[in-house]
Amino acid sequence: MKKVLFLICFLTLRNPLSAQTDTSRQISEIVVRQQIIKPTAVAYLKKNDLQKVNFGQDLPVMLGLQTAVVSTTDAGAGIGYTGLRIRGSDATRINVTMNGIPMNDAESHAVFWVNLPDLGSSVSNLTIQRGIGTSSNGAAAFGATINLDMHKNQTEPYFETNNAVGSFKTIKNNVLFGTGLLANNRLVVEGRMSNIVSDGYIDRAASNLQSLMLSAKYKTKKWGDFRANITLGKQKTYQAWYGLADSLLDTKRTFNEAGMYANENGKTQFYDNQTDNYQQNYYQLFYDKRFKKINFNAAIFYTKGKG
Repeated sequence: MKKVLFLICFLTLRNPLSAQTDTSRQISEIVVRQQIIKPTAVAYLKKNDLQKVNFGQDLPVMLGLQTAVVSTTDAGAGIGYTGLRIRGSDATRINVTMNGIPMNDAESHAVFWVNLPDLGSSVSNLTIQRGIGTSSNGAAAFGATINLDMHKNQTEPYFETNNAVGSFKTIKNNVLFGTGLLANNRLVVEGRMSNIVSDGYIDRAASNLQSLMLSAKYKTKKWGDFRANITLGKQKTYQAWYGLADSLLDTKRTFNEAGMYANENGKTQFYDNQTDNYQQNYYQLFYDKRFKKINFNAAIFYTKGKG
């Protein structure tokens, strides 16, 4: 831990105009104050904090107002391809974990949030550690570390649906549910289904996103606790990642050059199917066992992407 000391000293004052009268004041006490500063800059966000900004946008846009975070959105509406930088570091230098399991792509070390739409609706709490740090999983955290905790463990049954309509034909629908404690208070099952569509602000930047999440936890007295998480994401997004030339900012702010070609008459046309189609699935299995003085934790996971 880094310690910073603040020292306050009181000096003796003497009146220079009087040679006979001693106006000095004796101070026999020195006050020393100590302040302990954590070596890392950390932000903790709970579920309620995320729900205030959860209108269907991807998680990077939801975190865009956090300290040192800059978010980007290809389509201009926060839905589809989005990204973030923390203290200037891009996605390849930010370690992201879900329940402690790495989410960074094994090849590029980046996280493609579009493959997990409406993920923010399932996060129970989120931690952002800004700056360089150690990483227990995945690539080294040079710029930051983000950990998503999806373990809600709600013991009471619930059913919730969220529906939103916004600009650029944006529609969000989801359903969340939990069974509460079952099987003699040993089993809990929770889940979420989501569908998000948007035309985007940029021309031909439409998104069609679906996701499914299931979580089950089973407690045993003898063998410990078992938890299984399944997170499925599917997306079809028109490519809109080329950016815009400065010369077009005032005249064609929504121009998108993706899919542009010239037909046999030399007229400019755009392909209707210049899309990115991808599906990414996360499977996680956790085991926890408490002994008298030892806690044993183990996890196994499998991530599959295709498109």
